Amino acid sequence: MALAAQVAPDTLQALAGLAAYFERAGRHATALALVARVLAEPGGRSETLAQARQLQEALRAQFPHQQAHQIEANGRSQPLSVLVAE
Repeated sequence: MALAAQVAPDTLQALAGLAAYFERAGRHATALALVARVLAEPGGRSETLAQARQLQEALRAQFPHQQAHQIEANGRSQPLSVLVAE
């Protein structure tokens, strides 16, 4: 159990990095969904959460408000395997 708690922050950091990669690649919807998922998961480091919030703010500006909200809701509800496979 303790090992899983140690892996979660590293996993969230990697996912935030993947979201940043998707953003740079122009895959804004995928990046926003993934960053919403990172922010919804418990156990992230403060640096990871700050990075994710900053990216979320930039990505939200790429979409109309309602569309951004829907992308984030989908990101929070989909399994990580689905988000990463997109």
